[in-house]
Amino acid sequence: MAAQGVKRDDPALDSHSIESAQLAFLREEYEKKGISEFYPALCDVVRFNAAWGRAIAEGESSQIELSYDPDDVLGPEALDLARFAREARPSPEAYTVEPGPSGPRMKKARRDRHGVGNGPYRGRRIDR
Repeated sequence: MAAQGVKRDDPALDSHSIESAQLAFLREEYEKKGISEFYPALCDVVRFNAAWGRAIAEGESSQIELSYDPDDVLGPEALDLARFAREARPSPEAYTVEPGPSGPRMKKARRDRHGVGNGPYRGRRIDR
């Protein structure tokens, strides 16, 4: 059921728009609470889950920038976000999440000679 006043085909319901709104809200909340140092880790969790969901539900490939290794982001250590953000070693990298025959898969994104990835975010700075 769509929110009151929002139609199903409304671009505000696009998964990219929802992801951006979530990240903007979370950034503001983390800044208000004085815990913005945890935001990059939280951002990785949100971005990964959004891309994985798009691959499953929409059959869409996404390129995402992560601050940490995806195995760390998906591991049990990330359940305690504050501890994870303090202890995990940043490992910034771009990844492509794409649909596959037996479920989504993720791989390091190829970069062009300028260091820019090849996915839907090509050429745009991704807010962290």
